[in-house]
Amino acid sequence: MSSRSVVAAMTAYTLELREAEIKLNQNESPFDFPRELKEQVLARMVVRPWNLYPDFESITLRTAISARKIAQPRQVHPLLAMLPGALIAPIMNRLIPITVLDGVAHDVQQDFEIWQHKVYFTAPILAEGDGPVGKYRQWVKQFYVDE
Repeated sequence: MSSRSVVAAMTAYTLELREAEIKLNQNESPFDFPRELKEQVLARMVVRPWNLYPDFESITLRTAISARKIAQPRQVHPLLAMLPGALIAPIMNRLIPITVLDGVAHDVQQDFEIWQHKVYFTAPILAEGDGPVGKYRQWVKQFYVDE
């Protein structure tokens, strides 16, 4: 049986309505958030504009999460490796979101106009640096169901 037919035969995941005080299978938690945390969240919500949707792809959020996984401060800037450890985290927590994340989010959002108007070409014209696009397309075909 091919991967394609296996995927085509799959059924959607559904939830059953069950009465329960806490539904762990629906990601409910028996513990509420601490009041201080709720107040911090509300304070941040008040200063944000409510008339605009957040960015559709959550670019800023995803980049912020990635940035917090930086193991070596010198990956951000060589001079950060010279600072005492106690100073690095506060600097990275402020500096990265303010400068890098906003720039990356802006750059990626500019690409949405291009992505929304993409057209599939059976035999695209490729530049030398585009890499093995044909091999990748061949590999990806296994995940699509013929219509």
